[in-house]
Amino acid sequence: MATKTYYVTNTVADNFAALDETMPGSGVRALIWTVAKTAAGNSSEADVGVTQAASTFTSNTTTPKPSGLITGSTANALRTPTTLSGTFAATAWSFSLGLIGGVISGTPAGRCRLRVYKGTDQTGIGASELTGATLVTSAVTLGTSAAASTVTWSPGAVTLSDEYLFFAVAWEITVAAGSNSTTGAIWNGNNFSGNSPSTILTPDLSAGAAAAATPRPIVIATAVQRAAVR
Repeated sequence: MATKTYYVTNTVADNFAALDETMPGSGVRALIWTVAKTAAGNSSEADVGVTQAASTFTSNTTTPKPSGLITGSTANALRTPTTLSGTFAATAWSFSLGLIGGVISGTPAGRCRLRVYKGTDQTGIGASELTGATLVTSAVTLGTSAAASTVTWSPGAVTLSDEYLFFAVAWEITVAAGSNSTTGAIWNGNNFSGNSPSTILTPDLSAGAAAAATPRPIVIATAVQRAAVR
């Protein structure tokens, strides 16, 4: 088969932020945190469809995040659009998340923390972890254009059997902002106006016995629609 490039979108599927193999046609903030004047070293789980409040940040040393794969109404992860079957080659996975700021004051900076899971249930129930340690992207200074925050992951060969991939996400502050209104966000996959797209590039996937990816019935809403019913 071939490598896969997944783009972050602002569509919600079964409470997760949906990944797509097609770059979105317009750019928006997909996952958002109010970082405020919170000190460096604090982190907060993603909450898909919701702007996380500054009060959700706590010491990452005391409470490392992501704490795991959170499912249900406060889901904290990105998810592949379909199940996959086969084996990913034992080469590096590349994560590049476009981080962007809002109401910027000072020189706020941040990075993302990720854990990877696989599972047959589209809701994430029963998924098992693939990462042995949390992946931490490079710190970037937040600006009005999305800057690439990157990390690679080399887990060896990864075999899936009609399973989804889930990428649990948290934001970590590395430099505090100068305003309580400052936000940090992951830009969706679009790369217009100089914004770095948010992508996950996989190794080559060789087909297994159940070669075809199997779409499952999913409940889909935009992030705005989901937030409105909370």
